[in-house]
Amino acid sequence: MTKDEDFKLLKIQTCVLRVNIHCDGCKQKVKKLLQRIEGVYQVNIDSEQQKVTVSGSVDTGTLIKKLVKAGKHAELWSQNNANQNLKQNPNCIKDNSKNNKNQKQQGDGVIKNQQKFNLVPEEVDYLDEDYDEDEDVGYAEEEMRLMRDGASQQMALLRQQAEAKKAMAAAMANGKVNNNNVAANGKKTGPIQNMTMKPNAGGGGGIDPRTMAAMKMNMNNAAGGQLGGNVNLAEAAKMGMVGGNDINAMMNLAGFHGNNNNGTTTTNTNNNVAAFLNPAGGGGGGFQVHPNNGIPGSLATGGHHHPSASMLMNVNNGGQQQQQQYNPSPMLTNFQNRHAMQQPPPQMMYNRSPFVPPSTGYYYNNSNNNYGQVPYTTTYADPYYYTSPAAADQSATANAHMFSDENPSSCSIMDLPATSVFAYGTSRYTATVPGPTIEAVHGVDSYITWQNDLPSKHILPWDPTIPTATPKNGIPTVVHLHGGIDEPESDGHSEAWFTQRFQNHGPKWSKKRYHYHNVQHAGTMWYHDHAMGLTRVNILAGLMGAYVIQQPNVEGPLGLLYGEEYDRPLVVFDRAFKSDGSIYMNSTGNNPSIHPQWQPEYFGDAIIVNGKAWPYMKVKRRKYRFRIINASNARFFRFFFTNNMTFIHVASDSAYHETPVELRELLLAPSEIADVIADFSKSESHSAILANDAPYPYPSGDPVNEENSKVMKFVINPHREVDTANIPRNLIKYPSPDVSEAASNTRYVAFYEYASDIDEPTHLYINGKTFEAPVTETPRVGTSEIWNVINLTEDNHPMHIHLGLFVVLEQRELVNVEEFKGCMLKFNDAIKCKVDKYSIGKKKEVVLHEKGWKNVYKMMPGHVTKILVKFSFIHSNESYPFDATAEPGYVYHCHILDHEDNVMMRPLKFIN
Repeated sequence: MTKDEDFKLLKIQTCVLRVNIHCDGCKQKVKKLLQRIEGVYQVNIDSEQQKVTVSGSVDTGTLIKKLVKAGKHAELWSQNNANQNLKQNPNCIKDNSKNNKNQKQQGDGVIKNQQKFNLVPEEVDYLDEDYDEDEDVGYAEEEMRLMRDGASQQMALLRQQAEAKKAMAAAMANGKVNNNNVAANGKKTGPIQNMTMKPNAGGGGGIDPRTMAAMKMNMNNAAGGQLGGNVNLAEAAKMGMVGGNDINAMMNLAGFHGNNNNGTTTTNTNNNVAAFLNPAGGGGGGFQVHPNNGIPGSLATGGHHHPSASMLMNVNNGGQQQQQQYNPSPMLTNFQNRHAMQQPPPQMMYNRSPFVPPSTGYYYNNSNNNYGQVPYTTTYADPYYYTSPAAADQSATANAHMFSDENPSSCSIMDLPATSVFAYGTSRYTATVPGPTIEAVHGVDSYITWQNDLPSKHILPWDPTIPTATPKNGIPTVVHLHGGIDEPESDGHSEAWFTQRFQNHGPKWSKKRYHYHNVQHAGTMWYHDHAMGLTRVNILAGLMGAYVIQQPNVEGPLGLLYGEEYDRPLVVFDRAFKSDGSIYMNSTGNNPSIHPQWQPEYFGDAIIVNGKAWPYMKVKRRKYRFRIINASNARFFRFFFTNNMTFIHVASDSAYHETPVELRELLLAPSEIADVIADFSKSESHSAILANDAPYPYPSGDPVNEENSKVMKFVINPHREVDTANIPRNLIKYPSPDVSEAASNTRYVAFYEYASDIDEPTHLYINGKTFEAPVTETPRVGTSEIWNVINLTEDNHPMHIHLGLFVVLEQRELVNVEEFKGCMLKFNDAIKCKVDKYSIGKKKEVVLHEKGWKNVYKMMPGHVTKILVKFSFIHSNESYPFDATAEPGYVYHCHILDHEDNVMMRPLKFIN
C-alpha cells in the first residue's frame, strides 16, 4: 500500500450519529469528548436535529461507547427522524464509494437490530459521573498531537481493516458468509444471529483464515455491540445511571418547596388537589411530564405524555383572613424506564415478566422560568410544598428552584414510553408522583377536599375475591394521613372510600372536606390511598405524598437544618416496568383458583427516589437533612453508604429522639420514616452510593441484586464548604410513658398467615378474625395500653396503629413455635394457650434509635413484641380537639400493603 493510499484511508471514514443534545453546554461537551478520541479529525453537530457527523478513522462502535461512558445517549443516525430515505444515506460510509459498496449499513435494519444486543461497554461504572468536562483547553493542539503520535498505529489498523474488508467482500460474493441483516437487494432479513466460526481445514467447508480475520474485525453489530457474547443485564442497568438523572433538579421543584410561577394572594384559598389518570398519548402530565407552561399536549422526546389520574385536593388553612393560593408546579414526575440503547432485556425482578428493562432515565425541564434557565426539549418534576401561614398577618410563598447537573447544560437520555400513573395535584396538569408535599405549621388547621378524578378502569390488575370496595362504577379511593392525630371522619378509613364526583361511596364515608388540626408534635408524615382491598394497587399507581408539621418555637432552638437547599424529603419505593413503559404487576395470583390476581408481596427491581429511578444528587461538602420515607408496597430497605459515611438519626416516624444517634446502617420497613443528617464533609471520596442490602421478602427472602441494591448516588463537590449547621447534643424529650398504668390494660394481638393445599398463602388475619368481624379492640380515649403482638408467620410485619403512638418495650423469641401456633389456630386465645410458657426465648434488644415514639414497628417472625400504646398526645396532657369515639372509628393493620388488603387489618373503636 502506497503512502498516497494510506493518506486516503485517513480521510475516508464518516459516521453519522444521533446524540441527545438540547443546549449549547451539552453540544460543547459532546464536541470536546469526541475531539479527544484518537482518530477523530472533524466533528460537526446539528443541535436542532441532534445529528453528529464525525470524520476520521474511528469506527462507530468506539464513538458510541465513549459517548455512553460519558453519560450521553448515542445511536446510529436514523434518517426516518428527518423523514428521509435511509437506504440512500447510510450511517457510516466511505467517501470513496466505489471501494465501499459492500460496507453500507442500511438504516432500517440497523436501527431495528440494535434491540438485540447490549451496547454497554464493560468498563462503564455504576452511575458514572467521573467524566471531567473542565479539562484544559487547547483541543486543536491535542488533535494535531494525536494525529502525529498515533500515525503508525492508525496505519497498521487501517491496513488490517482494508485487508479484512477485502476478505469480507470476497466471502460475501461467494456466498460463504451471510450474517448481515440486510440482503443484497436492501430488504431486511432476520435479525443478526450469533455465529460459531471454524477455520477452513481445506476443501469447501468452513471459513478460510483470511475471512476469519475479516469476521473478527466485523463481528460488531450496527451500533458497535459485540456479537456472540451474552447480554449483560447488570451492565444494561447501568445505562440508566450514567445519564442526567439529577435529583437536585427535582428536590426544590414543586413538591419540595413549591413553585411560585402563578402564585397569587386570594381571600379564600381553594386549592384543589385531585387524582388523575394519565392515558397514553394525551396531553398533560404523568411520569413523563409536560412543561412548566402547563399546556396540555406538550410532548417530550422519547414518549407521550400521560395525563395522570389524579386526586384533587382542596386545601384551606383554617382561621386565616388573607391566605396565599399556591399553584403547584405544572409539571408531572417523569417516572420512566431507561431504554438502554433501545434494548429490551429480560426484566430483573421478583415477579418476572419478559422484556422489561431494569434501568431508568429521566428528562429535564423544558420551559423558561424565573431562575434564568433555558428551555430543554424534555421535562421532569417533583411534588411541591403547600406552606401554611403561621398567623393571619403572615404569608408564605412557595418557591421552586431548578437545578441541573451542569447548569442549564443538562443532557437527557432516551426513555421508554411514558408511564400511566395515578397522581395527586391541584389539577391534571400539576399532579405529581409523589404528590405535593404539604408543609403545615403546628396549631394552624388545614382543610383539604380530596376529589376523585380517576377513570372508570384501573391501570393495574386487581382482585375482586379479596374484600374490596366495589362501587357501581369508577375507581374507589380515600386518603389517610399516616401518623396524623385527627378526627375519625378525616382519618381515611378503608370503608370511607368514594368515586368520581362522590357518585358512589363506602358505608363509612361521611364528608368531603377533611380537617387536619395540626396540633400534634412536630414531625414528618406521609399521606396515601387507603381504599378497601385496593390500597396496594392505588399506591403502586402513584397515590402518595409527604406531609410535614413544623413547630418553630420547639424546633427552632435545636438549630437543625431546615429550608429549601439542605432539608430534603426522600420518598423511596420500588417499581417494575414493561417494555411499553407501563407499571408491571403480576396479573396471575399464586393461588389462581382461589385468588386470580392477589399475590402475597409485590417487588420491583427499579428503585425510585422522588419519582426518579437510581438518581444522583450533587451535594456540597457539608451537612444535609434527609426525611426518608419508605413508600414501598412490601420492600424493606437496609440503607448504608458505600463510602462508610454514617447517618445521624434525629427522628423516627413522626417523633424526635431525645438525643441524636449515629448509625452505619438504617433498616426501614414499608411506611417507616427516618429523619437523618448526612455529613458529606467527612467523605474521603468524591461520591457516595446510598445502597441497600435487605433481602426480600424480609428477613428470609432473596438477596438483593445489582439493580435493587442501589438506591441513589451523591456526587460530592471537591471544594470545602463553610458549614454552620448544628447537630445538637439533645433534641426533644417527651414525657416518659407510665408502664404500670398501661399494664392494667393488656391486649394480645396475633398475626396469622393461612395457606392452601399447595402451601401458598391465601389470606392473613389478625387474631383469626376477618375485618368485618365485630370490633374487639376498644381502648379508652386518653389512656395507654400494653399490646403483646404475636407474630406466628415467617414474615416481618410492620404494624401501624391509626391515631395511636407507641414505644417498644421488648421483643422476645417464641420457643416451640409450631406447638403454640397449633393451639392458637384452634382457640385464638393467647392466655388459654399459655403464651408466657412459650415467650421465653432470646430477648432482642430494641436498638437505640427505635426506642422513641413510633407509629410503625417491625414485628419479627416467631417473636412476641411488647409495646406501650398511647391514645393521647405525647407532647402534652391536652385532650384531643375532636371526638375520637365518633364514626367511622379507626383501624390498625400490617403495612405490607398486599397483606393489609387481604386482610391483615382490624377495626379500632374508641370509648370514653
